[in-house]
Amino acid sequence: MKYKFIIAIDPSGAYWEGKGTTGYSVFHVPDDRFIDLGTIQARGQVCAEAYWHKHIELLHNIIFWERGKRKGKPNKTIVVIEDYFLYAEKAESQINSRMETSKLIGILQHWCYTHGIPYYMQPAGLVKKRWADDILVHKGYLKKKGNRYEVCEHTRDSMRHALHFANFRNGDDV
Repeated sequence: MKYKFIIAIDPSGAYWEGKGTTGYSVFHVPDDRFIDLGTIQARGQVCAEAYWHKHIELLHNIIFWERGKRKGKPNKTIVVIEDYFLYAEKAESQINSRMETSKLIGILQHWCYTHGIPYYMQPAGLVKKRWADDILVHKGYLKKKGNRYEVCEHTRDSMRHALHFANFRNGDDV
């Protein structure tokens, strides 16, 4: 199936272990453009679960708003989530970690599963070099203001995931 909308998420579940910031983007494949970019912040949430729930609200609002516009017809939307791997060189720094990002990813997977929304897990290493910031700027997906970009690193990472899926996986049986 070729997807029309790609919702990409660069999750950070770090409520207790720091200032969690999840980046997200919504890519409209037919127009080759991002129609929404943003972040979800842990700051200001009363607990980790409230922060994580903001992710579910975001997915629900994007997916079911679009579906509602077409009176319940399938909207050809997929959620692409950056996968989490514990690499050997980082294992020691994760001792005593609550593994909050892994928990958040599980919540996102479960929500997609229970709502019949297709999702695809994509490793960060697959997209970082292929879709470097300079490439995003060159292709017109990202704007640079002085020495800064218009969106934060987490949102840029979600853009990388959306573009990689759109260019290399869209149409595959995932």
